[in-house]
Amino acid sequence: MSDAGTLLLVEDDKDVREMLVGIFANQGLTLLEAASANAAFELLRQSAVVVDVIISDIKMREGGGFELLAKIKASGLLAQKPQVILITGFPTINLAKAKEFGASDLIAKPFDSATLKRAVSKCLRASGKPALRG
Repeated sequence: MSDAGTLLLVEDDKDVREMLVGIFANQGLTLLEAASANAAFELLRQSAVVVDVIISDIKMREGGGFELLAKIKASGLLAQKPQVILITGFPTINLAKAKEFGASDLIAKPFDSATLKRAVSKCLRASGKPALRG
């Protein structure tokens, strides 16, 4: 585990998930991956790892970002609430709605790596971790 922080990537599209891993691979973070909200919740439930930031797609085949946030909140599972960044390709979803569910940020697809890194850096700082390099 890294002092730089732990990032959980939740995305059902394998290509997008691999792209996300590529963006953060050299940042000194511990990276965890899940292909659905249900898989992410089980990973959080069964792991002793403290997750600092979650990046989750809003719409996935087996439960999306809103469902994941609702499960985390209802379970009381996490003593330290992670910062959550939701990503979406749906223009009708806005940041205010995402924040109602507990998200820290909302990023529209397509996004660039610099935008995503800035959002993750902001969330890491809010969790008491150092910002990303470069």
